Amino acid sequence: MVYIATRFGTLLYREGPMISAGPKAGSPEAKRSDSDTGGAPDTPIRYCTMEAPCGSLILFSSEEALTGLYPVGHPGVPELAGLKRDNAAFCGVRDQIEAYFRGRLETFTIPLSPKGTDFQKAVWGEVGKISWGQARTCQDIAEDLGKKQSAGVVATAVAKNPLSVVIPTHRVTGLAPSALQNPAVVALNRWLAGHEANVQPWRIASSRSSAAMRSPSAILGPPTPVRSDD
Repeated sequence: MVYIATRFGTLLYREGPMISAGPKAGSPEAKRSDSDTGGAPDTPIRYCTMEAPCGSLILFSSEEALTGLYPVGHPGVPELAGLKRDNAAFCGVRDQIEAYFRGRLETFTIPLSPKGTDFQKAVWGEVGKISWGQARTCQDIAEDLGKKQSAGVVATAVAKNPLSVVIPTHRVTGLAPSALQNPAVVALNRWLAGHEANVQPWRIASSRSSAAMRSPSAILGPPTPVRSDD
């Protein structure tokens, strides 16, 4: 465990993403949180957009953490009315996302507070532990959670992941495109899987010899199409 300084403060980092469970709804702690911060930890109050090699992305945050990261066109994008567009507030987050696309960052150190049920958050936490170059199935995740008969329920939770890229749904295999419910999500997952497959040789070579390093423009070329499991 290490302490990491982030845009949202210094947080304790463990393996996998820092997903905040937040105070229990209706509890005194939750009421104080709403009063002190202007909203619950998983309620977005600001947003920004950014252009990435995979297409346009839209990011949301509360006062404390990143609450959403979606491809433009995703049906889960929150209503923008009443939210503040604040590019400066996302500088640290954008830096990490850009470093990921350049193949120079494997693990995000961004505090996360996605809105979901306890079970969904548990599933997203397991997905967040899947390392670059690895893949797991929904059955694997169900077994890790002690719910061997719940692969279908896990697949539903994976499909509802509100933090694309950062929580790597694209490393979960066996998800039918229909389960992801939206062409933008299917296209993003295919792109990210292809990107990681392309960048992997560069990362291995660069770790052995600086002479083997290629330019970021070479890394960020069109990814090899990845076959999806129907």
